Amino acid sequence: MNGVTENIVNSAQNLGAAAYFGGVAYGSVALGRAVEVIDDEKERGELMKAAWRNYSPIAWAGLGALAATTIYWWTQPDRRLNDTELTIAKIRSGLVIGAIASAATSACLGSAIAGQTSDERTPVKSGHGASEATPESARKALKLYPWVTATNLVCGAGIIVCSALLSDHAKSKTKWLW
Repeated sequence: MNGVTENIVNSAQNLGAAAYFGGVAYGSVALGRAVEVIDDEKERGELMKAAWRNYSPIAWAGLGALAATTIYWWTQPDRRLNDTELTIAKIRSGLVIGAIASAATSACLGSAIAGQTSDERTPVKSGHGASEATPESARKALKLYPWVTATNLVCGAGIIVCSALLSDHAKSKTKWLW
């Protein structure tokens, strides 16, 4: 494996992690709460739906990059890892799988919530909370959101930490071109 290929793969991995984790962190911490300043609960739901619909392709591209780089690293026959590095690589792989599963769950919950009204403007209190006008099925889905969000955040942060630890390994064994 040459230095250029490894740099490209590492860059794709880092960009993928940033796109996934950054979107999840922003959406769950900032956007989900910020919609409460909107008086109309249906507009809140509409804004949440539009924001996630616009960002989802970026998040999924990030997850795709994470999956592709994970597969790439596991298929490199000359990549020799010590026991600690192998453990970190396995944890990172599990976190990538967890991130994909939790992102898919989040997308399904979002669709279920938005689909509760004919105009897809389901009234909500916030990105994670139901209002009195929220239909019962959407209320149930919204109750799961904190757990799914926490899973997304933990997986994303864990991927970044594991990638950084493995990158230190690569730096010690790779001749860098720049």
